[in-house]
Amino acid sequence: MNYEKNIPTKQDQKKALTRIPCQNGDQGWTSCPCPQKTERQTPINGVKLPFLKGMHVRKKWEFGKIRRVGKKYYGKHICFQYIFEPGNLPKIGLTVSKKYGGAVQRNLFKRRIKEIFRTSVPTFPLPVTINILPLRTGKTASFEQLEADWANFIIYLKKGLEDEKQVECTTTQSLHDH
Repeated sequence: MNYEKNIPTKQDQKKALTRIPCQNGDQGWTSCPCPQKTERQTPINGVKLPFLKGMHVRKKWEFGKIRRVGKKYYGKHICFQYIFEPGNLPKIGLTVSKKYGGAVQRNLFKRRIKEIFRTSVPTFPLPVTINILPLRTGKTASFEQLEADWANFIIYLKKGLEDEKQVECTTTQSLHDH
């Protein structure tokens, strides 16, 4: 058998790879297998905008509560189901069914809405929990169109909150008058 016919007698010595510390504290190779941390939070005017865990609607009972007790607002591309919860952070939940499209389309819609929510949190003083459902026109909607729907919803919420405060003031005044 001629398997080992052309083997050189002198083997090449491999260069020793230098070790450098990884991000996780272990000693790793020069090409670190650890994923590099990317700064996901883009600063706007020098302020980092996180999307905290407490800002997600996660539990089935939370979605059910919004559906049962909450109100609805329809934009051109999005249906907003919302409920005011004083004392809480603004929260967002997303319900995107398979009817909407494949996983790529659903995830694109969710990423866009999360980004819109994340960037609007500093100007969003309302303690409201929102469930967002895309309408059929949401598939073809651009990021700017979704932002416009969101802005209209915020204006609607602020007007509704002002109207409720005015109603409360008039009812308390009429109770004191009698």
